[in-house]
Amino acid sequence: MARTKRLLIVVLVLLLPRTGLAQILDVGTPATLDVATWNIEWFGHPSYGPPDDDRQVRNVAAILNGSGVDIWAFQEIADLARAEELLGQLTGNWDGVVATNSGDQRLAIIWNTDTVSLIESGHILEDALYEFAGRPPLQATFLVTLPGGAFEMTLIDVHMKAFGDQTSWERRSAAAALIKAHVDGSDLSEQPVLLLGDFNDELHASTWNAAASPYAIFTSDADHYDMLTWSLDADDVPTYLGGSTIDHMIATDEMGDLLVAGSVRTLDHLLSVDSFGDTTSDHLPVFASFTSSAATAAEADEQPDRTLLTAMYPNPVSNLLTLEVDAHSSTVRVRFVDALGRAWNESTLPAGRQVIDVSDLHAGVWWLVIGDGDRIDTRSFIVSRPDR
Repeated sequence: MARTKRLLIVVLVLLLPRTGLAQILDVGTPATLDVATWNIEWFGHPSYGPPDDDRQVRNVAAILNGSGVDIWAFQEIADLARAEELLGQLTGNWDGVVATNSGDQRLAIIWNTDTVSLIESGHILEDALYEFAGRPPLQATFLVTLPGGAFEMTLIDVHMKAFGDQTSWERRSAAAALIKAHVDGSDLSEQPVLLLGDFNDELHASTWNAAASPYAIFTSDADHYDMLTWSLDADDVPTYLGGSTIDHMIATDEMGDLLVAGSVRTLDHLLSVDSFGDTTSDHLPVFASFTSSAATAAEADEQPDRTLLTAMYPNPVSNLLTLEVDAHSSTVRVRFVDALGRAWNESTLPAGRQVIDVSDLHAGVWWLVIGDGDRIDTRSFIVSRPDR
């Protein structure tokens, strides 16, 4: 297995001012292994992605510092110096590997060394560059130490072929088959393994021509694999700000047994951070928590209840959107965020049932971001304009 480049660690403190609802929630807990995958859109590239690279680095560092996540799998690291800079702005003890064979869109994994120790890392399936669009998977095996015990687990970070055409679908399908054969044909088949990253397609059906998902080879093997993001995909929860559910996690059954019930979600509250879509990324992180024991996994969800919206309808909506709000306080702050992370129509509303006129919002995918001082809740919805 080819070794990957180790990143240098410099410990600094980053303070990013927060205003309004621009809060970064601590989603991790000391008792769990908290993992996220995130395509950070041409990170550090001078021409592509967000225009201000310094701002992108600051925002990503602030999100990592505030989220309490133990392991981050990244896609689209375009500049190694910017990756070093990112690690330098993290508080605490961190380490990382960056892919050596991913072109200008490198894969990377970073981890908190207080919880996670690297055993080995490197590329796999490097002889299949065509199928993986020049980005062969990055695999890392870790020793995870939690209060409830220690265990070994392996992450396989992927960035699959993009675009909604038949050839791209065929390449994604072939790449998925190669990964499954890699796991099934080795000792990994009986170990905790988490496949995660930018899959560039959906699990229930493909974005190309409503064909079968290129990951059907996994979804049809429920005895050995758990589709952790299956419900996000079924509910059309966007992970790409353009509206698709294309960032995923698939676990071997040994890893799936450690999943904390109800923990899989997008970190969509980050849409409140500094015009997120314009400054930080066009993808949202996908997050999940795990514990060291299958017997306690279902009881390990220690996240505080942040649910503010008990109902939101209709969805899709044309004109009037009804909210049912259960808040700790008598009022809540509400804003709408479009697919580029731009905030519209921020206001303060009473708790309870409210009807909001959204006729001035353009058609497409939107997020409602709502907060009451203690909590933030976010929901995606679609604005439809059938008469325009």
